[in-house]
Amino acid sequence: MELYKEGQFCFYEENGIVKEMILTGYDLDAEMNEMESRGISGIWLNRYFCDKRINDLSFLKEHPNITKVYIVDDDFDCRVISEMTQLKCLQIQTAKSIDFSRLEKLNILISNTIGTKGLPPNIEVLHLWDYKFQDGSLKTIRFPNSLKCLELNKNSLTSLSGLPGGLQRLGIYYDRKLMSLCGLEASGSSIEELEVNHCPNLIDYSSLQNCSNLRKLILIKSGNIPSLSLLETAKGLKHLTLAGVLVLDKDLSYASSIPYTYITNMRYYRK
Repeated sequence: MELYKEGQFCFYEENGIVKEMILTGYDLDAEMNEMESRGISGIWLNRYFCDKRINDLSFLKEHPNITKVYIVDDDFDCRVISEMTQLKCLQIQTAKSIDFSRLEKLNILISNTIGTKGLPPNIEVLHLWDYKFQDGSLKTIRFPNSLKCLELNKNSLTSLSGLPGGLQRLGIYYDRKLMSLCGLEASGSSIEELEVNHCPNLIDYSSLQNCSNLRKLILIKSGNIPSLSLLETAKGLKHLTLAGVLVLDKDLSYASSIPYTYITNMRYYRK
């Protein structure tokens, strides 16, 4: 989305259509009135735009039509979020304790915390940033059965033990401690997309052989994969990207049957 300004108001727009309002706090009442008059249901809070003019977010309770909230910085007083039961999408970076358990309509959560009482009960998409897992696994988190997409960015996992079943997409980014995909088999029959990006210490890919419905596999600047034979059960694989990742047995024959492939370091396979 692109930044769009009209008079004193700031918005994000997409394809020429205003989607969300960026609050600056210069005239908060006017901004909220403008939001409602345009039928906008999403707001952004970012210190770059509002500086210190907005701190306490309790005013959001007065606007039940807000269903999407994006809070970029972690020093806002976000306690009101627990009362916004109408929310469908929430991005929040916070150092405060938030109770997500009451947000029964929340479908998408992007956060650095799972909340004081656990995740929203009906969430389908979860992005966790900078979350410190206690034992290097996912075992301590109770994931709702509704979860379909899980994105893990800059976390501290060593394996995928405790991964919930029923996932359709899993993304893991910038995890220098991840060594194994063990646990991926929990979603082996449902996972369709897997992306592992900048996880250089990953060495155990063996759980891939359990992913029979895999459609897309993207490996970028992560540990080398022993063999593409691990993908033989994925008869419907349509997309394979290996960028900065080597196939150690140098056998790329399996990739010839995949409609889209992108493989770097081709000199390695010609030796």
